[in-house]
Amino acid sequence: MFAEFFYNAQGADYNVDPEFARLDAAGLQRLRLKSSVYLHAADCAYTPTQWQLNQLPQACHHTLQVIFDGIDTAVAAPAPEAFVHLQRDNLQLSAGDEVLLFGAGDAGEPTAQDWAEAAETINYEIVTRLGARVPRVYLNAPQPEFAS
Repeated sequence: MFAEFFYNAQGADYNVDPEFARLDAAGLQRLRLKSSVYLHAADCAYTPTQWQLNQLPQACHHTLQVIFDGIDTAVAAPAPEAFVHLQRDNLQLSAGDEVLLFGAGDAGEPTAQDWAEAAETINYEIVTRLGARVPRVYLNAPQPEFAS
């Protein structure tokens, strides 16, 4: 069962805005029953985040797992000993290895334009699509300063 949200009588989703009328005791019971009937009957369930798990009744936590986007990161996690072997260059790369993606092309390394042509796009897209997880190191050039 997918337990994305639990309707609580206090806090996260109800009774947080004084402008709206409060439910009586019977209304609060109906609100909690919206999710709890299914949740208590489930043999196992998952929820996408730890915050969502914390919204669910403690009595059901033994049947719940946090599985983000359907991926159980306790099972499908990066292996520290993992590597990739590039046969053409007989090169083995592991996490933490430094890799030159592109450069000026003076030493035979690919340029952003080379990658763009291979990907049928423009070089600007190659340079700007690198995410924050890829650290930038500028060789033979002053390090740029970025505003935070």
